[in-house]
Amino acid sequence: MFPNTPNRLSSRRGGFTLIELMIVVILLGVLAAVLIGFLRNASSDAKRVGAEEAVRLATQGIELYKADTGQLPNLIGPDWTPLTEQTTVGGRLVGPYLKAEPKNLLASGNPSCITDGTGSIYTNVCSFLYDYNSGAGSGRFVAAFDPEP
Repeated sequence: MFPNTPNRLSSRRGGFTLIELMIVVILLGVLAAVLIGFLRNASSDAKRVGAEEAVRLATQGIELYKADTGQLPNLIGPDWTPLTEQTTVGGRLVGPYLKAEPKNLLASGNPSCITDGTGSIYTNVCSFLYDYNSGAGSGRFVAAFDPEP
């Protein structure tokens, strides 16, 4: 070969063909779709676990209040004072039983509101239901989950 003659292999321009670029874009799209689905599930799982933990702690606070006072706390509405602050019941100081009012990130309504457990869980504007029934209820406490995804 002559020294000044260009070699066919070295004359090819560096870069990617359109097909190669399309394959890379498609693969990145598939990976992104898989990862987004995984992250969305992890986020909703974390919210569900947080709501379950809030219910567990609030239920524990209600049970401690009932054990100390012999009655259920009146939590109807957004007032968590009987559980979150020291209060006087029957002439003696009790509480606090919770550090802060529980939050329910799964509910679209007020994240800390509760209501008497007589309504429907899905039409409720509050995020927790509580069977108070003017003090004659069971004291059962549950999270209201938003039925929409």
